[in-house]
Amino acid sequence: SSGINAESQSGRYLTSEEKSFILQWTEDGKTQAEVAKLLRRNKATISRFLKRYKATGTLAASPKPGRPRFFTARDDRCISRAYKSNRTASTRSLNGILESNDGLGMSHMTVWRHMKEMGPKKRVLKKEKSTDCDSALIP
Repeated sequence: SSGINAESQSGRYLTSEEKSFILQWTEDGKTQAEVAKLLRRNKATISRFLKRYKATGTLAASPKPGRPRFFTARDDRCISRAYKSNRTASTRSLNGILESNDGLGMSHMTVWRHMKEMGPKKRVLKKEKSTDCDSALIP
């Protein structure tokens, strides 16, 4: 009785429970092949995990690679400041403001993504200018 059934496997990655079992069983003297058979995993998966654990000393997965950021945290703050002070501006006009004031050349879609990431505060719509007719109706 291994404590793990076939349905509990997450698929590609080892679960934290499986990692704990691997460490426990190898400390108890089981071979990597025996552990792999108990967990219904490939021997290479067990070997890679143990090698990584010995190198890092942690069960946590290493950060996954991705596209590196082009803009810095300072650039993010500039975009936030421009957005907060010009809530009614379009992404294209904000882009122009950022380029002229801060020298940030970027796509208006980058500005849009940043505005979207800022959270639930939505853009304020421009108020229409009141006409003489509108002001005559208000007492």
